[in-house]
Amino acid sequence: MSAAAGIPRSTLSDYLSGATLMPPDMLDAVVLALGATPAQARQWADAWEQACEAQHEPPPQNSRGHSGSQSGSQSRSLVPGTGSGPRPGQGPGSGSGPQQLPTDTAAFTGRTSELAELNRLLDRPLDCLLDPAPGSSPDQSPEAVAVAVIAGTAGVGKTTLAIHWAHTVRHRFADGQLYLNLRGYDPGEPMSPEVALEQVLRALGAQSVPADLDGRAALYRTLLSDQRVLVVLDNARSAEQVRPLLPGTAGCLTVVTSRDSLAGLVARDGARRVALERLTDAEALGLLERLLGRHRVLSEPRASADLIRLCAALPLALCVAAERVGRRRAGTFAGTVAELADEAGRLDTLGAGGDPLTDVRAVFSWSVRVLPNAAARLFRLLGVCPGPDIDVFAAANLAGVSAATARRLLDTLADANLLDVGPADRYRMHDLLRDYARELAFAADDATDRTAALTALADWRLHTASAAMDHVAPERRELPGRIPVPAVVGPRFSGVHDASAWLEASRAGLVDAVRHAAQSVQSIQSPDSAHGAPGRLSEHAWHLAVTMWRFFYTRRYLDDWFDTAANAMMAARRLGNRFAEAELLHILGVAHDSAARYEDSLECFEQALLIRREIGDRPGEALTLNGVGGANYRLRRLQCAAQHMRMATDLARELDLKHLELVALGNLALLQSDMGQYEEGIKLFGEILEFRATAGEKIEQAVVLNNLGRLHHRLGHSAEALSCLGRARALAEELNNRHTLASVLDALAAVHARAGYRATAEAQVKQALELARATDNRNEQTAALTTLGMIHFSGGQLTAALFCCRQALTICREYRQPGNEPAVHNSLGEILLALGEPDAALDHHRQALIVAIEANPYEQARAEQGTGAALRALNRDAEAWPHLDTAADLFERLGVPEAGPARAQLAAHG
Repeated sequence: MSAAAGIPRSTLSDYLSGATLMPPDMLDAVVLALGATPAQARQWADAWEQACEAQHEPPPQNSRGHSGSQSGSQSRSLVPGTGSGPRPGQGPGSGSGPQQLPTDTAAFTGRTSELAELNRLLDRPLDCLLDPAPGSSPDQSPEAVAVAVIAGTAGVGKTTLAIHWAHTVRHRFADGQLYLNLRGYDPGEPMSPEVALEQVLRALGAQSVPADLDGRAALYRTLLSDQRVLVVLDNARSAEQVRPLLPGTAGCLTVVTSRDSLAGLVARDGARRVALERLTDAEALGLLERLLGRHRVLSEPRASADLIRLCAALPLALCVAAERVGRRRAGTFAGTVAELADEAGRLDTLGAGGDPLTDVRAVFSWSVRVLPNAAARLFRLLGVCPGPDIDVFAAANLAGVSAATARRLLDTLADANLLDVGPADRYRMHDLLRDYARELAFAADDATDRTAALTALADWRLHTASAAMDHVAPERRELPGRIPVPAVVGPRFSGVHDASAWLEASRAGLVDAVRHAAQSVQSIQSPDSAHGAPGRLSEHAWHLAVTMWRFFYTRRYLDDWFDTAANAMMAARRLGNRFAEAELLHILGVAHDSAARYEDSLECFEQALLIRREIGDRPGEALTLNGVGGANYRLRRLQCAAQHMRMATDLARELDLKHLELVALGNLALLQSDMGQYEEGIKLFGEILEFRATAGEKIEQAVVLNNLGRLHHRLGHSAEALSCLGRARALAEELNNRHTLASVLDALAAVHARAGYRATAEAQVKQALELARATDNRNEQTAALTTLGMIHFSGGQLTAALFCCRQALTICREYRQPGNEPAVHNSLGEILLALGEPDAALDHHRQALIVAIEANPYEQARAEQGTGAALRALNRDAEAWPHLDTAADLFERLGVPEAGPARAQLAAHG
């Protein structure tokens, strides 16, 4: 309260405790600080005077020694808010100086942080300036920073904010308020400082005005000396236009609004910049409620949200759109939203009936027309550039300039608030500005120039993405043809970390680039068509998709993966490129596998295999044979899986393709492991790991180490399991490979749970589950939930265990995961038996047995053991012993730790 009212804490405490009667100007400040309107403040003041009269006491003097009734007094002080002056709520002209503020808008809403930032200019207690410390001067205090610059893009509400705030603090400037529209971005020419000074000097009562700029500025500062005047300089073009209009005393405060950042005013004149962004969704919703009524807006929540999004949360656009909604007879948002959804006509919809001051297109034009030619050209090209943002190297290739020049042009656009600067020096514009830039590009730039610029950008994106993927996935297949070298190369990558960071930051732009390139065979001649050129850009579509898929795989960006593959497929088929079509079908097969859609995965692989054989792509055939084998493995068609994996291994060996051979051998090792051939699997994975390590293939090393760790755990080799899984975890974390990391953490949890470290195990499996959910990895969700359930089971938390495993079974069935079903059913059977439900337990173990026989001997053994235990609980011992005997035999043949207890149980019961 002390800061908001501008009253020292001790003084305010005396007033509020009743020790001292509050002077009228202090009362005004407190009431307004509490959120009262000027009219309410006036009512408080009248009531205060009536209370004083009722007590037969004269009203106390104002804080500078005169009573509230002396509103016409000419006494002055150094700072706003002290001495006499017009009461809050008094009309213009009732004070002692100019009252030029335009009317405040009734629809003002939000901007809480910006208002607070402006208020901080007045937050210091008044005593600091009235009685400065010995040896100091008023200008050494924070209030000496007497200039605020409200900077933001066109239509963001700079003027509205400045005027609204000025009205809320006008009572603190007893000598008046000056307002001047400098017309920096109006249809006409900007107002010169000379003309501006003449206007304010006349408003201040000057009888004669000097002829020259320096003379006028000097007289202006003289007239404002020791005055308390608020100066609002609206719509400024430059610091040079504003500087002569700055008062020379700390008692005045100047608020400047501009689309330019006015960096010179901040650096040289100590101005405080208030950056005005577009409205938040909540603020935009509040504005619509003010304009159209709360009930009306809340009754159509989806349409309201769409309206805000299509207007880019820009206040000017929202006001124009709300006016269109308001004059529709039906009174709904749907018609206006539909009009705004049409990109080609969106700016026409926001035309405001031809009023140049509220026509969104016209307002944007005043910012663009003052740009240097090179910056204006880049602005236009950004309107047709695919992707939400751009960096310096991309802009350099798009504009055909050096990186240094591109940075200067981007900064020029950012200073004009036509671009926002985001993390990692990436620049972006909101959708309405993009629409306008696109219009200008089609109107001003030749189609050939646009095509050349976009092709140069596409060349750079493909080249840079390929360079990044050389670090992230060096084992990827080489594509035919030469990747074009862009005119400006960069950034350079030193390793996997900065390469991955660039791919992450550029991901949305790369995905959009594939979509744009896929559509580029359409005409570029009109704004109603896609931007691009046939042929070369379409080739970029499938090249980029094939280059990027392993990044999507490691980060589990399934939507991006499917989107790029589908768009690239469209381009490849339009081009008749069978090689590309087969490559993309294979990638889609891997994507469907990652999404646990195994039938769809198999279908894609089989189609790709047909094309590979048709065109004679034998390396591709070896790759896709392995994919067919993997899909059949997921579907538990193990003989068919083994057949295709062996064919892939043989063909890769024949072609001397060691990498493909190892991929196929790795899948065969998994198959052997599932069949209970654990030692053979460990040996094969060890050979594969040695090659992967030599080749520096970190992604594949992490996968192989994870598989090795799981096999060692199965055999009870805890130290070896922890060693392998620890190395796998380190690699997965280094590469930010969330797909593999989730699986590794799940395996580590199982190892720690068996060793009795339940707390560690539970933390690890919960992290695995969180990763699996974040990446929509259904297969790993099933595994992690099952592991978590069994950790709860081992700790006696049977209800929690049952909940987890039932969740796992639901996912398993919904996404057709036959490979996971036996483990989930067996876990549920063990939990239900412990809960005293042997019939339900028996049912789950029998379901596990059906799936596991001949496909997973370990889970078959668990199912036999569980079936026997359930039958014994049902007093059916004669039926139980054969199952228990079979379980012990299977465990012994597999060489797993469960063999000893199983055999001991049989011996104990004869």
